[in-house]
Amino acid sequence: MKPLAGETVEDRFDLETLPMIPVFRRDDHHAVDSTVLEAMAEAIFKRVDRSFFDDPALAREVARLSGGCPRDLLRLLKRALLESQERIDTRAVNRAGSVTRGEMARKLTLADYAVLARVYLDGAIDPDDTGRRFLYRRAALEYDGERWVGVHPLLWDTPEFKAALEAEKRKRGMPVTA
Repeated sequence: MKPLAGETVEDRFDLETLPMIPVFRRDDHHAVDSTVLEAMAEAIFKRVDRSFFDDPALAREVARLSGGCPRDLLRLLKRALLESQERIDTRAVNRAGSVTRGEMARKLTLADYAVLARVYLDGAIDPDDTGRRFLYRRAALEYDGERWVGVHPLLWDTPEFKAALEAEKRKRGMPVTA
């Protein structure tokens, strides 16, 4: 069947949005759910034998860095394997995070970080073109359950995000931590 002019994939198929796995708690973005991290680590061990890791805790770190996004979990795992000498060590995991962070950050502008800081603090995103772009590129991750949106944890460590978050907190009269 020939597509009609201007027809999109959504016009032909029912799309399903797959929510991210809630690695972090909504009320405390830096508090991890250890049960979820362990389950994600087990998913890694179904693909890569435990013996490939210097320490099994490194699989949980890969899961944490993924933010609960299965695609990024596999992306980080692949990069860690490529960065490893013999076995996946801390250096390989850190390098995987750094490379993936750089790939994500290159797609963002300074104005984007200001919006992401608001998303981080509010747990919500506007359903406009910018919001959809963040979700599509996985700079923001949507979690099910209570339905909330968080900023991808790989972006938390960028200087641009830290500065934007600090500026947004000041604007709201919130305490700013060093």
